[in-house]
Amino acid sequence: MELTRGKRLFLLLIPPTLFTIPLSLLVFLLDRIASSLTSSNLYRNRYTGAASFQRPDTNTDAIVPIYTYTTPTSAIIGTCVIALGVGVLSWGGIYELRKKQGASRRYERAWAWFVVVCNILGAALCIGVLVWTSVVIGGEDGWTRKEDLKGGNDETFRSGSSRDVQRLTRETWTCSLSGIFGADAGWTGSVCGLSKATRFLLIPLALALLLTLFSVYILARDRGGVKWLIGGKERYNAFDNIYEMNGDHDPRAGPTPYQPMYYPYPQPPPPGVYGQQQPLPYGQPGMYAQPGPPGPQYSQPLGSAQGTQNMQGVPAVMQQKDPSVEQRGVFR
Repeated sequence: MELTRGKRLFLLLIPPTLFTIPLSLLVFLLDRIASSLTSSNLYRNRYTGAASFQRPDTNTDAIVPIYTYTTPTSAIIGTCVIALGVGVLSWGGIYELRKKQGASRRYERAWAWFVVVCNILGAALCIGVLVWTSVVIGGEDGWTRKEDLKGGNDETFRSGSSRDVQRLTRETWTCSLSGIFGADAGWTGSVCGLSKATRFLLIPLALALLLTLFSVYILARDRGGVKWLIGGKERYNAFDNIYEMNGDHDPRAGPTPYQPMYYPYPQPPPPGVYGQQQPLPYGQPGMYAQPGPPGPQYSQPLGSAQGTQNMQGVPAVMQQKDPSVEQRGVFR
């Protein structure tokens, strides 16, 4: 069954509408939730504003200073924002390419190349950021024991004696604290899971960007495929077939539906010989009232000399005489 234009457009818009844009928003939302959850549970130094983690295993105010390496997180946020923009532009490009007429070929080809290049670069960026952040996180030495936690009380932290700590990504130090303290620091496990989900969601985001290329391929195939993209002649001027291009009925679609025929009303004749003429003076005959040339006269009998003379203008077939018929004169 052939799809209608509305259903076909809906299927073509599925990759950017249901995958690229929602996944980009989801990555951004999960990162903001993790950031908010971290900020609400960390202790802030009242003098310097530096973040620190208060250990739940002691009755003292022992704290662990936290210095977060934010570059990987910023890279992930920037990637999802770029992917969101690519998804919106891809939606507009596919919507423009759905038209098969009314736009120049150069305009349509420019939209097709723009969508293709943006989605390829977006997918490559997602994969690149995922690999880079995974290498950075995998190369960090997290905390595995309580003895690895360097810190002190609020006074020593304020004086700067504990500022020789290592900078770790948010995913690394939250997962380390979750493994050390367990349920005593339950929020760290939540932040650890959100950070991992934010990073690994770049994989389906890259796949969604690549899936958009399939929609562009279908639209380009209607116009001639890859040859049209590289500047070739458009097939059927972007129509489905030669019949649609010429405005004829496609015989493969069945019999031609009945269409009523309308005839225009008769128009008055143009002015000229048979149109409006100047009125003739009274007593003068018109152009069709002139007497014609004189014809043959038959006032004398056909057998007489005068009758034979009057038959000079009659064809020879009519002048033949039948010997078996008695010839008689015609009298008035």
